Amino acid sequence: FLAKIASDWNKPNGLCVIKPSQVATFIQDLPLKKIPGVGKVTQEKLQQLQLHTLGDLQKIEEAILVHHFGKYGQQLYLYAQGIDHRPVQAERARQQISKETTFDSDFTLAQCQPYWHGLAEKVWQTLEKKKLNARGVNIKLKLKNFQTLQHSKSFKRPIQSLQDLIQVLFLLLNEMQIPEHFQFRLIGIGVYQLQTQADDFQLNLW
Repeated sequence: FLAKIASDWNKPNGLCVIKPSQVATFIQDLPLKKIPGVGKVTQEKLQQLQLHTLGDLQKIEEAILVHHFGKYGQQLYLYAQGIDHRPVQAERARQQISKETTFDSDFTLAQCQPYWHGLAEKVWQTLEKKKLNARGVNIKLKLKNFQTLQHSKSFKRPIQSLQDLIQVLFLLLNEMQIPEHFQFRLIGIGVYQLQTQADDFQLNLW
């Protein structure tokens, strides 16, 4: 939860580095509603115990928290010490960036090939403009009978360049093993699992 708090602390840039030695001081004045899982009911119960900030929570023994909140009391105690064992995940934009082109007549797969580069370039330019990285690529082809073929792949690390995006694009096409006689009216490429470049930088710092 510290990663989320630090990101919110210095918006819009979202870059705030907290050293381990600074954790206790940094969080002591934060309201308890910042803790994951603390809703209205839990917050009211904490207030009845005269607990309003994480600093207040730091002064309470774990056994007391367990007595009042059960197993969640152990988690509250850890949060008060700045400890969160959940894996850090960058906050990702939910939408997909995609570009498509529709043909006036039926195109074979070979005839489509020159258009893929242009679509990939437009997608990449949009990523650059919005300062986003993408970890997933999706391609779509619509046949003349309006049947749609799709294939996608996601990666642990963001796509690093336009050339990499094009390489993934043709890898996906090869994996689909599309018959040469198929004809298409529309092709498209999209990228997903989006995140800001700043988010990716923060994760790589650690």
